[in-house]
Amino acid sequence: MTEPSAKRIRATLAAAAISMLLAPSAGQAAAWTKDGAKAGVTVYTAPVEGSEVPRVKAVTCVDAGTDEVWAGLAKALSHTKGLKQLVRLGSCGEGCEYVYQRLGNPLIKDRHYVLKMRLSVAEKDGKRTYRRSWAVTTDKPVLGTGALVVDKVSGSWTIEPA
Repeated sequence: MTEPSAKRIRATLAAAAISMLLAPSAGQAAAWTKDGAKAGVTVYTAPVEGSEVPRVKAVTCVDAGTDEVWAGLAKALSHTKGLKQLVRLGSCGEGCEYVYQRLGNPLIKDRHYVLKMRLSVAEKDGKRTYRRSWAVTTDKPVLGTGALVVDKVSGSWTIEPA
């Protein structure tokens, strides 16, 4: 990686879509292995106990400030393609909310779950680091019936100054 400019940031995109269905057990260490790099994105994987599908992490640098990258990411994540239902179920504290999601795909039975989604923003030397994380929770019941309840979904996004 070259010397980053003041506006350059590193975006860590942990848990790609397919790996979000599998969370590591509490005692499992993330033994990240570099899988490759293309077009400025480096991809790492780590095993998940009891599964053939690994955890996935992608790291890249973007020539923009963290506020700008976070705003763009938040806009992109507001699209609900693949979601049959999304219901905000209320707060679980400061920077935390419960969200019900029901996924639909004509080829497989619907899946649904409740996520505990957390957002934190830390500022140091006038630069902000954003972190959004999510994980399935049993704090709230899933809504409706007729879908498989998914018990392992987790992931995070971290946008930080380089």
